[in-house]
Amino acid sequence: MRCRWFPATHTHPRTTFMFQFLEQFHIMNLSGKINLYDYYKAIEKLTDNTGGKIPNRYPSSLRVRSIEETKPAELAVKCIACPDPDVNLPTNWTEAPAEMKFLYILFLAFDACFRLKRKRVSTWSRDPSLQDGWAYFVENKPYLALV
Repeated sequence: MRCRWFPATHTHPRTTFMFQFLEQFHIMNLSGKINLYDYYKAIEKLTDNTGGKIPNRYPSSLRVRSIEETKPAELAVKCIACPDPDVNLPTNWTEAPAEMKFLYILFLAFDACFRLKRKRVSTWSRDPSLQDGWAYFVENKPYLALV
């Protein structure tokens, strides 16, 4: 994602699409009502219009998922720096000397830069969340049912 490449699938990514491709398609789709097939064929012709054999990536482009298909907590990313015995800790980490145990302590903190901006929301219908149930956020309905 930092390279501005988006995977065709999240489970077994072997094909990626450049953000530029996705952003251009999004704009063309919204303003010109161009479907993915026509957009893909146009990009294919712009890439090589000599009639040569080009790998067919259209089926892969159909698998790129939209926001509506994002499931709750699906965008959460596991912290690679957090100590995990099965991933990034030595096998004998429990036997570390007292002065070295700090290396294997999980430290959690909250980022206070948001300053509770959503505290003054008048109603959910007037000011809905943009990430209801995404990443580390809980969906609003189950949360309100619990509270």
